[in-house]
Amino acid sequence: INELAMRVVMSRVNRLVHEATNGDRFITTFYGLVDVENKRLMYINAGHNPPLLLRADGTSQLLSHGGLPLGAFEDARYSESVAEFHAGDVLVLYTDGVVEAPNSKDDQFGLPRLEELVRAYESERAYDIVQVVTSAVYEHAFDMDGPEDDLTVMVIKVK
Repeated sequence: INELAMRVVMSRVNRLVHEATNGDRFITTFYGLVDVENKRLMYINAGHNPPLLLRADGTSQLLSHGGLPLGAFEDARYSESVAEFHAGDVLVLYTDGVVEAPNSKDDQFGLPRLEELVRAYESERAYDIVQVVTSAVYEHAFDMDGPEDDLTVMVIKVK
């Protein structure tokens, strides 16, 4: 077995987190390796908000496979999945602070709104899409003095 296989790394980190917290805490994470040459992403999603892969053909996919959050159970198992990339695809990685950001009516920003926004700006540079999303979340939560949670957004565009 390759000592750096993704599932082995995740199992080891899971065990370390479980030992350090006695199972009282957990960490959601998304572990991805981009294979630029073959245009694909190998990944394990350990209970994190599933990245949104917007296909150039108009379809979308949530990258949710992998396993339980790190530290939740000592013997949790993890498995890799592969997402093939095609020219024009846009991958959006985000934290719960993006999709769960509420406004004063307790209306969350939501995944549909995130997808619609990225689709509207998918021809822009990845950096600009990140700025648009971040601004939109702050604007959505404006009447709540901004988002109550941290927010992280990362965008990868496939050429």
